[in-house]
Amino acid sequence: MLVTEMLKLAPSAEQREALAATMRACNAAANRAAEVAFEHHTAGKIAVQKLVYADLRAGFALSAQMAIRSIAKACEAYRRDKNIKPVFRELGAVAYDQRILSWKGREAVSVLTLTGRIIVPVVYRGRWSTTSGATIRGQADLLYRDGMFFLAVVIDVPEAPRGDEPDEWLGVDLGIVNLATDSTGETHTGKGVRAVRRRNARLRATPAGQGHQVRQAASQGASPQGVPVRP
Repeated sequence: MLVTEMLKLAPSAEQREALAATMRACNAAANRAAEVAFEHHTAGKIAVQKLVYADLRAGFALSAQMAIRSIAKACEAYRRDKNIKPVFRELGAVAYDQRILSWKGREAVSVLTLTGRIIVPVVYRGRWSTTSGATIRGQADLLYRDGMFFLAVVIDVPEAPRGDEPDEWLGVDLGIVNLATDSTGETHTGKGVRAVRRRNARLRATPAGQGHQVRQAASQGASPQGVPVRP
């Protein structure tokens, strides 16, 4: 089962500056790539890459993979609506794939920045740390929310094992005379139910029981034989 988790990072003050600067550079590069895509009316990543790749590497100090990811972000946004030139927020989400992000166990993550790699502690790991066998799939998105940094990741969580399937089935038919009869032919009644039924039968056979039946029939406007009773 695939689920999305927001893993909270705990960077130092220096690491915060590095992460923020990297996000600003990547989004500025994506805006530049979006301008070129809009001007040339193309959403093809290869075509846009030929036009701006070198400029992004030199102008924004991006690594090769960061430049390619910025171009991909611009092309994907432009492809959704070619009548609008995409514009990205300064601290908008930045996609990190396996080439520029790696995990150090489940307690830390190695992230590439403009100044090199930094190892950032992960303080909230969600189901990734609490579920045995859970693994991260694909890329991660670096997010900045309310002064905090997060990684949005897709986690493959093993589904809980299902119980063993029964070897045989038993059908049950509920009745009036008998409480139940199962598919093997066995009848189920119960001593308590039989005792109540015998008691009620004995009461109906006594004069008191017969008098009760007459009074009950009269209250319903009929005699015990079904003849209307005059009021």
